Amino acid sequence: KTVVGSSSALGSRYGVFFGGVIGVQSGDQTVSNELLLFDDFKVDADAGTSLIFTGAQTDVGGGSELIKTGAGLVALSGVTDRTGLNTVNEGILSLQADDAAGTGDIVINGATLDYGATVAVANTVEAGAAGAIRTRRRSTASRSRPPARTARPARPSRSNLPARARRPATSGPR
Repeated sequence: KTVVGSSSALGSRYGVFFGGVIGVQSGDQTVSNELLLFDDFKVDADAGTSLIFTGAQTDVGGGSELIKTGAGLVALSGVTDRTGLNTVNEGILSLQADDAAGTGDIVINGATLDYGATVAVANTVEAGAAGAIRTRRRSTASRSRPPARTARPARPSRSNLPARARRPATSGPR
């Protein structure tokens, strides 16, 4: 298991993986490297931690699967050409870009798939019995409401005009 403890843990440009696990055990870590994947891509985030991948994921081996474990958060915001399955077994997998999960199906087993209202997820998503899909929507708190309609003032009539504005009633022609 490669434990990410700092943003430079994987070097400066590429992270090359032939299988194994990338994980975080404490705090929040961001990996901005481009990842070259030759086999399944296993990620693990312990409870109360987050592991954020902002770099591209290049599937050199073809069909590399992403397997998410651990009760923490793993976020993907980089572009990927992965075609393999995305399996979320624990915690939260957050998709922060349209193609962050590649083109493979997403299977949620007792975990949560999370993505924003502006992210288009084109993958087939299958949620198991305890799986959840959470879409964050734009807040409605800042939306302004149209002004409330006010009642139309009553039309003037002889009875509701001030006395000085009333004409004397006349009978017949003058």
